[in-house]
Amino acid sequence: MNAAPSRTVRTTCPYCAVQCNFDLHLEQGLAVRITPTRECPVAHGTVCKKGLAALSDLRHPDRLTTPLLRRDGQLVPVSWPEAMAYVRETLSPLVQSAPQRVGVFGSGSLTNEKTYLLGKFARVALQTPNIDYNGRYCMASASAALNRTFGLDRGLGFPLDDLPRSDLIVLVGANIAETLPRSCSTSRASRTAAGSCTPLTRAPRPPPRSPGGTSRRAPARTACSPWACCTS
Repeated sequence: MNAAPSRTVRTTCPYCAVQCNFDLHLEQGLAVRITPTRECPVAHGTVCKKGLAALSDLRHPDRLTTPLLRRDGQLVPVSWPEAMAYVRETLSPLVQSAPQRVGVFGSGSLTNEKTYLLGKFARVALQTPNIDYNGRYCMASASAALNRTFGLDRGLGFPLDDLPRSDLIVLVGANIAETLPRSCSTSRASRTAAGSCTPLTRAPRPPPRSPGGTSRRAPARTACSPWACCTS
């Protein structure tokens, strides 16, 4: 049996909403290395350290690699054909009698194409209107704020390229170094823009505590320190 040839597959980082591209380098069908995609129109040939660490998730010892089916109270590995047959046999009577009782739960890490297919699968194959994803609650407050401010309920509401041209950037209850790391390098570019940008941060949540038990309170106004810890 011939070994699978080496090849490179372009994909989308699943970490945050910026949707950076990187290339997976495959050896014998297994991903062995990640490199940023130079032609990516968003990341411009860079990927944050969290995106570059995505390869470790593929090899994590706790990662599921086969379907699990509960038998006698225990989850046991089964083959994909057996797992799909179980799903078909279990769902078919419910879909035929009461499809509105079926729900589909997606993920914010899915690409646009996969999200489209999941919606088609729910509405056409399962004939159910009940489809949602894990961002319903974590994005509810942001959705309400964006609707009131910009008249839309998803996305940034502005292109990232606008940040270097900004005079003032206000972050309220946000740490973009953790939640939107790729935007940090774009934000740091504002330091070299004409007039320079001043970031203003407000943290309504209690600050994290240091190992010694004291609060690590960040200053409310700082000279671009919100992005000092970001890497690309």
